[in-house]
Amino acid sequence: MKKSVQLRNSIRLDEVGARLQAYRLDRKLPPEQLAAKLGISRAAVYRAEKGEIAKVDLLVRIANVLEISLRELLGIAIEYIDGAVPFFRRVAQLEEESDQIIAFSGQIPYLLTSAHYDAMLAQAFEVLTKIDAETGDAVRELALVLRQRKDAYQRRRPLLVNIVFAAELERLLLRGLTVRDEPTQRLEEQRRKAKLEAMHLRELVLNQPIDVQIGILPEALPSTGFQLFRRSQHTVLIVSPYQLGDRPNLPLGAAFSMTCEEGIGHHEEAARQMWSRALKGQQAATFIDGLIERYGIVE
Repeated sequence: MKKSVQLRNSIRLDEVGARLQAYRLDRKLPPEQLAAKLGISRAAVYRAEKGEIAKVDLLVRIANVLEISLRELLGIAIEYIDGAVPFFRRVAQLEEESDQIIAFSGQIPYLLTSAHYDAMLAQAFEVLTKIDAETGDAVRELALVLRQRKDAYQRRRPLLVNIVFAAELERLLLRGLTVRDEPTQRLEEQRRKAKLEAMHLRELVLNQPIDVQIGILPEALPSTGFQLFRRSQHTVLIVSPYQLGDRPNLPLGAAFSMTCEEGIGHHEEAARQMWSRALKGQQAATFIDGLIERYGIVE
C-alpha cells in the first residue's frame, strides 16, 4: 500500500491532468469527443483533468491521444509545446499552481506591466491579425489568455523573481512593441508608451512589493530565456523563444518544459549567477534613468 501511494505522488497526476486539459482546449475539442477518444465518460474526462486518474491503462490511453510516450507524459522526458497560444496557456496553468515564479527571460515581466504596455501590445497584435485569418484567430485567443493571466496573478500574488536585460529595455525605448517598421507617427506613439513603461519599471524596482524581486542585468546574454515554477517540492522548467517584448515573436517557434532534476539544477545555478550580477534597488533605478535619458523619446 505504501509503495502505491509513493508511486501516485511521484507521477504528479495533476500535471498529467493539466496536459490533458491543455490538449482539449488547444484543439477546441468538446469533452464528449475527448471522452470517446479515451473510452471514458464525460464526467471521467473532467476528473482526469483534475488529476483523478486511478488506472495505468488510462495513463497509456492519454499518452496515445497526446501522441507522446508514457515516459514523457509522466514527466521523465521533455514536453514540447508548439505555438504561442498553447505555450502561454501552459504558462498560465503553471502560474495558477505555483508559489514562486523565477522569470529570467530578460523582458519586462508581463504580470507586472502597466496599462501602457497592454496598449503597446494591442497595437502590435493589430498588425499580426492582418497576416492571415489563422494568425488573427490565434492572436485574439492569446490576448484573452494574457488578460486571464494578469487577473489570476492579482488574485494569488505568488512570489515573483525577475531579471530584465538592459538590451531588452533599450530596444523597447527605441522601438516600442513594433512588429515591423512602422510609420513615424505610430512609432512615436509606441515610444511614448515605452518610456512610460520604463518609468513604471523604475518605480517597481525602487519600491518593490513584498512579493516581488526585480534585478536589471546590464550585460548581454543569450536571447532564449527560461522560467522556473515552484510549488512545495515540485519544480517545472520552461525554456521558450516566444516573447512579448520588442518585435513580439508569436507565429513561429517551439518551447519545451521539463521536470528532471539535472536540467532544473543547471538553470537554477544560471539564475543564481545572473541574480548575483544584477543591479537592484537604487542602483537599478539610476541605471534605468540613464537608459531613459539616452534612448527614450524626447518630448
